Amino acid sequence: MELQQMSSPCEARQVFTAVCVEDPLGCYRDMNEAVVKIKFQIRASQATFQYYEDNLATYQENLIHYPESRIRAQQLIDKTKAALYLCIHPTGDPNEDTVQEIVALQRSLDLQCQNAPQFLDFAESAVQPGMHREGIFRGYCVVTLMTKVPGFRVPYTTFCGWSPAQRDEMREAFKKALLEVWKCGIRPNDCALRNIVWDERERKCYIVDFEDSQLFDPERTPLPKFDEFEFRLWGIDEERAALLYKDKLG
Repeated sequence: MELQQMSSPCEARQVFTAVCVEDPLGCYRDMNEAVVKIKFQIRASQATFQYYEDNLATYQENLIHYPESRIRAQQLIDKTKAALYLCIHPTGDPNEDTVQEIVALQRSLDLQCQNAPQFLDFAESAVQPGMHREGIFRGYCVVTLMTKVPGFRVPYTTFCGWSPAQRDEMREAFKKALLEVWKCGIRPNDCALRNIVWDERERKCYIVDFEDSQLFDPERTPLPKFDEFEFRLWGIDEERAALLYKDKLG
């Protein structure tokens, strides 16, 4: 289980593989497995609580010493107070990243994105006593069901251990995947190898985890232009991989 205790409201995150054992309504035909992601509100760390308190003190001082910026200062004060409150008090509104991922998955479904998971369903509940030591009673709990893409996340050491030709093949597949995701109006911001799934059988890549992403209208907004720098952003550029590959060969 991963704990995000740096941005209020803070949350715990756990991902499971779900197996379809019964489908009386025929909603999930030809789908044996799916991914279930559970997120629920937890208390912020002491460091995060102190961070918000320090910011609040700074904004309050600015309100006194820079009256010409009082509107902006008051907005920051109100926002920080709200964040502080949610560090230890329950809310029914999920973290913005949680909402963003659901919206992105729905977009993937609506436009039938071929290189990303797709939304299936979600449910909302509340944190119950004994659920987790850091859980905030009556805080939000969101369960998201999405399709499971085939393949696996490639560890960086494994990627670097592949031959240059194998790495080139994956990079080309990744480029096609990212262009497809952009074509659907989804721009992932969490650029990392851990968010790329490699389907070895089909020689195909998938982009996953849209908690930190931006949505845009692909019919009104020009699509991003792919640049070789994307490989470096996602941690699969040849320059660094080749160095480790040579070290491995000795």
